[in-house]
Amino acid sequence: MGTEFVTNRQWDSCVSRIVNKNFKDRGHSLTRSAISRRANSFIVDIRDDQKGMIVKVGWKDAMKGE
Repeated sequence: MGTEFVTNRQWDSCVSRIVNKNFKDRGHSLTRSAISRRANSFIVDIRDDQKGMIVKVGWKDAMKGE
């Protein structure tokens, strides 16, 4: 499985989109933390100096619960 670099901003934006979509579609949503936890196993390395992380491909689908 491949990896990619994701900035903290990209990660947070993805979580926000999922929360907003869930509220719109269902009227409720998991918390931001719960959504992020779904993809924790996809994080390979945290790069504080680059304000991001190396993650396995498929992290977005994991957050969505797919």
